[in-house]
Amino acid sequence: MALRGASAFLRPTTLAPVGESLSQPDAIARDAARHLRHNLRCSVTDGSAYMVMVGLAETFFPLFILALFADVVASGLVLTFPLFLAAVLQLAAPWLVARAGSYRSVVTVTAWLQAAICVPLAIIAFTGFGPLWLVFVLITIYHAGAAIGGPPWLSMMSVLVPTHLRARFLARRNRMLQAGSIAGVVIGACVLEFMPKALAAASITLPQHWLDKPTLPAFGLLFSLAAIARAVSAIYLGRHKEPFGASHAMHAMSPREMVDRVRTGKGRSLIAFLCAFQFAAMIGSPYFHAYVREQGQATFLEWAGLIVIWMLGRALTVTWAGEIARNHGHKRLLLIGAVLMVPIPALWALSTDLVWIAVAQLLAGMALACWELAVWLSTLEVFDERERTSMLAKFGLLNWLSGTLGSWAGGGVLGNLGNDRAAFAWVFVASTVARAALAVAIARYTRPRNR
Repeated sequence: MALRGASAFLRPTTLAPVGESLSQPDAIARDAARHLRHNLRCSVTDGSAYMVMVGLAETFFPLFILALFADVVASGLVLTFPLFLAAVLQLAAPWLVARAGSYRSVVTVTAWLQAAICVPLAIIAFTGFGPLWLVFVLITIYHAGAAIGGPPWLSMMSVLVPTHLRARFLARRNRMLQAGSIAGVVIGACVLEFMPKALAAASITLPQHWLDKPTLPAFGLLFSLAAIARAVSAIYLGRHKEPFGASHAMHAMSPREMVDRVRTGKGRSLIAFLCAFQFAAMIGSPYFHAYVREQGQATFLEWAGLIVIWMLGRALTVTWAGEIARNHGHKRLLLIGAVLMVPIPALWALSTDLVWIAVAQLLAGMALACWELAVWLSTLEVFDERERTSMLAKFGLLNWLSGTLGSWAGGGVLGNLGNDRAAFAWVFVASTVARAALAVAIARYTRPRNR
């Protein structure tokens, strides 16, 4: 099966000429293996550069909102509402793939879009001028680049990576990606911590808005570096060798077909549980950053340390998660991830001590590594290959609609009770209770059926 899939990369001219010692099947196998190694290397490089951008830009969006507008609720909503709007835009993904005739073309263009949108964000940061709605629009377009490119990328990878290699390769790839993200966060935190001090110490006249909000030029530099990182990612995305006609079998589903699949298909229970868990998780998670900065009084470096610990938890766990999926199945991994995610918000609420929160962050990273890999493998199994791009786009919309509603629920509590520690505690406890209820439901879903 792997040989048949790999041979789709080849053109007739790549076969060994008559008279060479290699037989035709040997030549096909050799070239297929070479193309596979090339694609895997490009995927790791692209993903690592992409995660550097995530570490430099996306991770700091909540802190950027706090620095520019001093709005705690907006700093949480920026992690969900733009993603929901981006999920609406990603419904165009199947149509774009059909028009382009290529998965690779769509994911490459959307990667360049993300690189480009970092530029106006940098300009707003440097100038200190830009209304909240405009920042949200730009961040929505930024996320739309990933959202539109995401389903075609997953479909492309399902074609490029043989089934028996997926779990192990993705686990190892994710470990490399975490290293890129950690590098981005550490660099970003150092820039935010030390650049304002360096500018203040320099014997130069600074603009007034830099004096009033000294971290803004640092954010401008972060977004500029993020644009460069995503450009590198886009270059390597464009170097993938996609099988000719790989996207021709894709079927773009209508909304009615999507509803029918969700209602009657084998993935209907999975979709319901994933969306409900997203709602539960986003009641509290988006407000972690404001909680640590406002209530924990963490410096940028301390905040970055907590994020790095979370990322290390993901990186250290992802190989183990891959082995669980390979040996026991994705349903077992899904349950483990759900159970591990339950207590995390409650642990945040118990104390603002940064050491305590660091322990909670390590557990959060471990849980998310299990959850993300399980979700990816589960969707590959339940979505038919012809409909996968369309289903993933529409599933992303439902998933982020659920997350946005959850963040609005948490933001409503903060807005009504204030931004003190007690209000954050109510939000985190509510998220824990909701997660626990969903974990019980997922346990029943993953229970082996009696034959």
